[in-house]
Amino acid sequence: MKLNPIENLKVDASNSSEEFSQLPLLIYRYNEMFEQAREKATLAELSVKEVQGEEYIRIKTEGEKVTEAHMNALLQTSKKVRSAKEEHAAAEKDAGTLKGILEGLRAKKDAMVTIAANTRAEQK
Repeated sequence: MKLNPIENLKVDASNSSEEFSQLPLLIYRYNEMFEQAREKATLAELSVKEVQGEEYIRIKTEGEKVTEAHMNALLQTSKKVRSAKEEHAAAEKDAGTLKGILEGLRAKKDAMVTIAANTRAEQK
């Protein structure tokens, strides 16, 4: 089964038995990806703090006296800090996208249950 969010989120009422059988596996696989993305985001956040600390120490050991406001400005404009923050933002975005897919799959499940209930009601 290929993971394609747009296709995986579509509800095919005419093929409900296959939809129902594939849904748990889809939820499992996307959840696994979501957890990996969250872990990556957490590690990226730690990396930002580490890089900021390294830059702080580097600036302090250069011997130039800087105010706290100037230090903050230097840290904010550091290419290393900016790069680490971009990696963190990308990881957060990936986790958010996967969370949205999981919410969509749960909504699809609810829709499939409703379709099945309506189909049974119509057959009576």
